Amino acid sequence: MSRPSGIPSWAPRGTVLMQEAAGLTNEVADRLLRDPRMEQAWKDLQRLPEPADLQERIERIRAGFSPDAYTQEKLDLTAFDRQSAALFYQVMVEVYQPERTYWTKGEADKLAMPFLDAARLCEESARNDSTIRMRSDLLEALKLVGSYFQSQGDMRQMRSNPRVLGRRLPGVSDEKRGHARMVATMIRDLFGPPPGNFPHSAVARFVTVSLGTDDEIDELKESVRDWCKGLPLEGAAL
Repeated sequence: MSRPSGIPSWAPRGTVLMQEAAGLTNEVADRLLRDPRMEQAWKDLQRLPEPADLQERIERIRAGFSPDAYTQEKLDLTAFDRQSAALFYQVMVEVYQPERTYWTKGEADKLAMPFLDAARLCEESARNDSTIRMRSDLLEALKLVGSYFQSQGDMRQMRSNPRVLGRRLPGVSDEKRGHARMVATMIRDLFGPPPGNFPHSAVARFVTVSLGTDDEIDELKESVRDWCKGLPLEGAAL
């Protein structure tokens, strides 16, 4: 595939292949391919050292996030082609999610509380109720019910979900905070930045370009650093 006219030379080959193969003709894809702010974002990502488990990360990319899933043509793709294509597509899909809901930790805890309370009650009954302890069948059933309630509570707490935010901040968009956390998580999974070398400015550029805002990059970078505190980034300091 040749590079379409109008797409600058700095746009990674993987993103160009993804745009062509998957027929991505929308304003978000267009901004990510052409907005000059993205040039530095891709440079920052390409300069990251390869993680030791790079091949495993590439293999974990879902088929639909790779350009060769959309064409019969044999594509000669480098690791960065695949990483950039997947990131480009994932960011675009995230922006176009029909229902992008963001919760505070307090709201998530409130959703989980009835289930976690029920799980604790099952545990206490299994431990303290002598009638139940005398019946192995009742004890086993109660443990299964308690395990179910615990799993439902854990799911609703969404501890690993980047869309679960801290408390709401006056004048700060939940959408922008949640989107920044999602992009940071995508970069974590695809590129594995080493400790102390997380590309906050690249996240900031992806956020402002994909959402179509006009943030000052250096200021947004510091906000991104703050918003992403607490995300599990495989040992990489945010």
